[in-house]
Amino acid sequence: WNMACREAYYEAMCLWKGESNLTKQEQRWMWWAKPKLGKLESQALKPGPV
Repeated sequence: WNMACREAYYEAMCLWKGESNLTKQEQRWMWWAKPKLGKLESQALKPGPV
């Protein structure tokens, strides 16, 4: 689940960076916000002494 979230985030980030660079070159305003990764599932707890 976490890997799928990260892959989707990195794809969105690549699109955002390309659009951001284009708007900087054309001296325009960036109209969409930077994508956010969001919460990921935490790792399973390690068994420890009880």
